[in-house]
Amino acid sequence: QAGVAAFLIDAPLEKIKGKSTKFRGNLQIDPENLMATRGRVSVDLADLMTETFSDASKNAKQTEHAHNWLQLGADVPANERSENQWVHFTIRAITSASAAKLTDVTEKDGKRVVTLEAEGDVWLHGVAAPKKVKLMAEFFGAPAMPTKLHVTSERPLLVSLKQHDIKPRDVVGKFLDGALEKVGKKIDDTVQISIELSAGTNPS
Repeated sequence: QAGVAAFLIDAPLEKIKGKSTKFRGNLQIDPENLMATRGRVSVDLADLMTETFSDASKNAKQTEHAHNWLQLGADVPANERSENQWVHFTIRAITSASAAKLTDVTEKDGKRVVTLEAEGDVWLHGVAAPKKVKLMAEFFGAPAMPTKLHVTSERPLLVSLKQHDIKPRDVVGKFLDGALEKVGKKIDDTVQISIELSAGTNPS
């Protein structure tokens, strides 16, 4: 898989932007029954880098802080870093689709486009939360056996920092007393996550 997970915390005093480009996972898609789509997509938070500033050194410092908040800091025990490294979205159901099967979709510009609403769970920092997300899926190749899939989130997935216990920590993962009150005036609790990824198919 190749793609980008873009993160945005949009607040009046500071807009924090970042991205990760490392993914893993799989999607089980039946071209004859798109409503049966299931799977999991995981994003590597250790690869997360912020792009808030034009100054690279400021971005590097902010990236370090972000990793500390996620308990991925340099001195966090390896087993804890491993547990917190990935954010997962697991698709439990497709609640709506613009087409029931891929052969119903007209090919245009070499692809067939389907919009889907997926229902599932986001697992982040030890906490799972139910979520719905609207996706646009572009299928390339023959409708009975596509060769490539490109997926984009039509609207950002909204994740709460508080719900997932993501807050100021030091390099060993210890909560920094008093820091939350200071940064709370700068940033919003909601993180907007937008996904764009491409994957090849593996026919069974």
